[in-house]
Amino acid sequence: MKKRLEELNGRLLDNPVQRKRVIKAEDIVLRWADQVAQPAFLGQSAPSTASDTSSALTLSNASLDQARWILQSLKDEEQILLSQRCGRTGDGNAIDSNP
Repeated sequence: MKKRLEELNGRLLDNPVQRKRVIKAEDIVLRWADQVAQPAFLGQSAPSTASDTSSALTLSNASLDQARWILQSLKDEEQILLSQRCGRTGDGNAIDSNP
């Protein structure tokens, strides 16, 4: 997962706004993986303190939804740009250049 996010970041070197968004999504996902998913996968017990429990809840579905939204919006923007470069409208139809 981390390798793919790093690869995506490398492809966005020319777009600092998108890179910042990917870095934010990466931070969210990696914190969730370290603090929630990995302990659950390894069969470790529930968080030991109220603070740990709060942190785990904070990194739950809402955080992952935020990361998904960031990555989906990047995908949507790239699809629009690709369509424009290929001479297509947003709905996938070719642009009629002859009036």
